[in-house]
Amino acid sequence: MIINDAATKRKIVFLSDLAVGYGTPQITYLLQSLADYYSTDDICVIEPDQKGRKWAGDRFPFKILRVSTVYPAYSFAFISEYNKFILDFLNKTKPDIVVASHGFVLPACLKYKSNNNILIYYKLESVSHQVKGLGSAAINLNRCVLSEADVVLVPERLRASADLNMYGWKRKDLVEVYNAGQTYSGHSPNVRNGRILYAGTIGPQTLCEIMLSDELKHIGFDIAGSAETDNARAFLEQASRRENIRYLGFLSSDQLDSIRRRYAFSLVMWRPDDVNQLYASPNKFFETVAAGVPPIAAPHPQCYEIIQKYNCGLLAEDWNEASLVEAIKSAAEVFYQNPVEYSELVENCQTAADDELNWDAQFNKITPLLDAAALHLRSRN
Repeated sequence: MIINDAATKRKIVFLSDLAVGYGTPQITYLLQSLADYYSTDDICVIEPDQKGRKWAGDRFPFKILRVSTVYPAYSFAFISEYNKFILDFLNKTKPDIVVASHGFVLPACLKYKSNNNILIYYKLESVSHQVKGLGSAAINLNRCVLSEADVVLVPERLRASADLNMYGWKRKDLVEVYNAGQTYSGHSPNVRNGRILYAGTIGPQTLCEIMLSDELKHIGFDIAGSAETDNARAFLEQASRRENIRYLGFLSSDQLDSIRRRYAFSLVMWRPDDVNQLYASPNKFFETVAAGVPPIAAPHPQCYEIIQKYNCGLLAEDWNEASLVEAIKSAAEVFYQNPVEYSELVENCQTAADDELNWDAQFNKITPLLDAAALHLRSRN
């Protein structure tokens, strides 16, 4: 059920803490789905002028307003300046739907919240992560928005529950929205190159050193990611001495999409040093499943749950080197010695992507809350 006055074009504003277009494609999917739901094309994204990230407005079907501030991004002075701009913009344009993605933008959207608009909080990061950038103010801002927001979306329900439990907050209608993409795009299992792809942050936090294990010298790895840190450069220097490891450079999302389907498997693992990292919901996990490339994953709860449900990848028993190495060796054995089992893994990736790990299925979980918010908005007015 959609309650919408066809004579009134709804205005949607998305408040971002980052320059869009560099990760989190679900922001684009969400905005496109909201545009369809509310039958509007009046969408504006407000983003900070994040140095080093070029404006990406020419790649999106909505307006992007990049805000240049006197103070550098993410300083405390920036937060005040950025929110003042946002609040002035909201008061001037009076959008019907405001979507906030981070504590950095919550002061303005909470000030604007009234009986005449719908507030959606797309809580992409945990409170503990937000505290690192905002300080303790992030705690009260999240407490307030969890009380005021009409709809709250989270990419991982266990991480969200950990936040609520830590601070004694209550919110029963949180919606877990997987970081899933659009459609399945896998190749036949018969045209894979037999190699394992790692795409992401390079360094000890993502357990890249596993690929240097002497036990894995017979397995081919390709690595795609930025080499801007000392840790990344040190790792790649070691990897360059291994004949089985190739560095592909820093590839765009489109470039990765064009090559990912050729691979036998994809590595999805990182070191869980805190609750935020343990329960993280990685885009690359959903991207590799959608590409029909079974993931080799550490047992992070969301990865574990999906792989167990669909049998669409391989899981390490824990995060120890021996377990991770064993999972990779098992994957290679499946690919080269058991083609029937490998084909089943690929087919199960397609089943998972078609049944649940796609954006349309995720947005279907949101629409009942949007319907309820529309009813509530009408009752308030």
